[in-house]
Amino acid sequence: MKAIDLGLMANHLKTHDAVITKLKRYYCSTNHPNLKEILALQIAVMESHVKVMLLLISPSHHGYVTVPTIEQIKPFQATCQPNSSLSDQDIALEAHSTAKSQAGDNFSSALFMQNKNVKEAHFHMAYQQARILEWYGQFIKKMGWKVDPSVSDAERIKTIQQYQALSNRTTW
Repeated sequence: MKAIDLGLMANHLKTHDAVITKLKRYYCSTNHPNLKEILALQIAVMESHVKVMLLLISPSHHGYVTVPTIEQIKPFQATCQPNSSLSDQDIALEAHSTAKSQAGDNFSSALFMQNKNVKEAHFHMAYQQARILEWYGQFIKKMGWKVDPSVSDAERIKTIQQYQALSNRTTW
């Protein structure tokens, strides 16, 4: 294993520990069943990622390591008392941002990783976080907490005209 792979995964493991702790607090702070479901899944997915990275790092493990699919992962479950004054909207928006950050971190790290198994595992991890990001986005939109502004046709045409020359180039 190359030092860059170990270094990136060690950094990911530190981050995963903090993010999992934060998501568990969010899980215990919300009573909304849909939000709780997405949080439980993201927690379980991230715990699965920790196990995968530990296997990838282990010098005693010599086989190929695969990332379990989201469908194979059993969601996190716990009984807990609400322990925060955060609103469901705050939790959903921040967890959405966390999923986006995790997806980006996994993807960009994978681009630098040298070991094929490590690289592929992190691309799968990025994809899983991107799926979770979509589910948070759908939930946020359903709750009316996100507004997608539209642009006028005139603005779209103005943009096309400004960049039309790019598609007309025949020589460089």
